[in-house]
Amino acid sequence: MKVAQLIQTMAMGGAEHLAVQIANAQAEAGNESYLYVIEGPGPLSAKIRPDVGVKYFEYRRPSLRNPFKFIKSAIKGYALFTSQIKSNDIELIQTHLPGSNFWGLVFAITNKCAVVSTVHNNCEFGYGGSVSQARIKLRKNAYRQMFKKCDAVVAVSDLVAESLTAELGIKHSNKLVSVPNGVSIYPPFKLDEKNAVRDKYDIGHDELLVLAAGRHCEQKNFRALIESMGILSNRINCRLIIAGDGPLRRTHQQHAGRLGVADKVLFPGNINDLPDLMRASDLYVMSSRWEGLPLVLLEAMACGMANVGTAIEGIEEVIVDGKSGLVVESDNPKALADAIEELLSSDQKRVEFGAVALEIVKQKYSFERVNKDLTELYNKIVKVK
Repeated sequence: MKVAQLIQTMAMGGAEHLAVQIANAQAEAGNESYLYVIEGPGPLSAKIRPDVGVKYFEYRRPSLRNPFKFIKSAIKGYALFTSQIKSNDIELIQTHLPGSNFWGLVFAITNKCAVVSTVHNNCEFGYGGSVSQARIKLRKNAYRQMFKKCDAVVAVSDLVAESLTAELGIKHSNKLVSVPNGVSIYPPFKLDEKNAVRDKYDIGHDELLVLAAGRHCEQKNFRALIESMGILSNRINCRLIIAGDGPLRRTHQQHAGRLGVADKVLFPGNINDLPDLMRASDLYVMSSRWEGLPLVLLEAMACGMANVGTAIEGIEEVIVDGKSGLVVESDNPKALADAIEELLSSDQKRVEFGAVALEIVKQKYSFERVNKDLTELYNKIVKVK
């Protein structure tokens, strides 16, 4: 089978990580696997197997505010993408996140190949800050067309599927397939391995270390997490690493300085050893305002980490409150601080919660199951085509 994944960037995001995982797994299984990146290389590029065919289009479309430039650019983009699809003789393309999904819809309408769109979030239509109702309506109409024209629409969790159909007013569709996210299981670190990673980030071997990771944007709400560190500064001795980059990274660094915790909160940017850092940390925290089924949380659990998360769909679906982690009110720095302190103060709780978290991943969220489900879907679609 000749199958491609289409993604906007190679940034350190969950959707990007999943696209790389799928492309790698398809190549490993012996399929002719391709990864199409609309923009250019990024931090995740290093994770791509050498037998995956990678194409960076270096394409960036202008804003809709300039309709002439937008249309001209869209025509150019369509020619770029479809030429590559034809050149590689792609039978099926799976698209990830809204920008790529819209291109997938165009490919489906023009019958270039089989198309599987992927929905990664419970908030699929109101992204981009202050968005007009007219634009939200246009986005929803495009997704309704995906259900008509694309061969399948994959949701990364049951709750994402329910949220999507509710927002679109779709009662039932045989094209909607729920394939919950999955991750690889990581073996625990020995003490010397853990200390070597801590040395790399200048963290003391006996320091309590809290970890968070993701794009510095409104969705992840790292501001609240930083404020929780301000509350904790006089209560418990710990440090926080927020791995990742994004438009609000500098703002978050400045906020940590204003709160007097600049020495307690580290901002290393995008890193390529996140699973290692997870296994060298004491607690994982997710402060998001919305999510789909966050891969990074599953990865932390796959490393045997206890965790703290906000009470939102996607996180509540994964964390068993009081057993694998603690769930607190969203946008509440004090609640975050209290939960972090509770787990950092008890080695026994962290070990017990981490063991339960790991077992949850083994039972429900292995990537082997994800790849099996997607391969079966691909084969079914291509066979019908």
